[in-house]
Amino acid sequence: MIRTDMDALPVEEKTGLPYASKVKATGQIGSETYVMHACGHDVHMTVFVGTANMLAGMKDKWKGTLMMVAQPAEERICGAKAMIDDGLFKRFPRPDCCLALHVEAGIETGKIGLRPGPAAASDDHVELTVYGVGGHGAHPDKCIDPIVISAQIIMALQTISSREVNPLEPVVVTVWCH
Repeated sequence: MIRTDMDALPVEEKTGLPYASKVKATGQIGSETYVMHACGHDVHMTVFVGTANMLAGMKDKWKGTLMMVAQPAEERICGAKAMIDDGLFKRFPRPDCCLALHVEAGIETGKIGLRPGPAAASDDHVELTVYGVGGHGAHPDKCIDPIVISAQIIMALQTISSREVNPLEPVVVTVWCH
């Protein structure tokens, strides 16, 4: 089984190029957002199709059944589980071997990096709304400044990866403000 992902990430493409994504989709929390193939997902699909073409052209050099699987929701982890829950391996035989790939800018062109188990951090989403009480700049003691509270939350979240997780484990904490 060769597996790839086909996610479009909730990122607005601002390159200004004629082929830049203008697509919108409903996000994980139900709001409409721009999406694009960031993080190499366009490369993943290109390699997926190229691998299928190459293997089809070499059928006399290998034996077995080739399964080509394009997984949705890879960035949110839930795509593989949803496919299995939907009966992927009831409708198709369980493969003897599974290969997945991800591009990595830090690996030299023409080289392949291997790692057993998870190779990168995954995406999860939490939305916070910070409320405060306004006031006058001359009397900061009489207000509850949501900007300062938000800054403290962001700084505390950044210590999760540096103080709570083994440095050899893949973890990234990213805060988006909107």
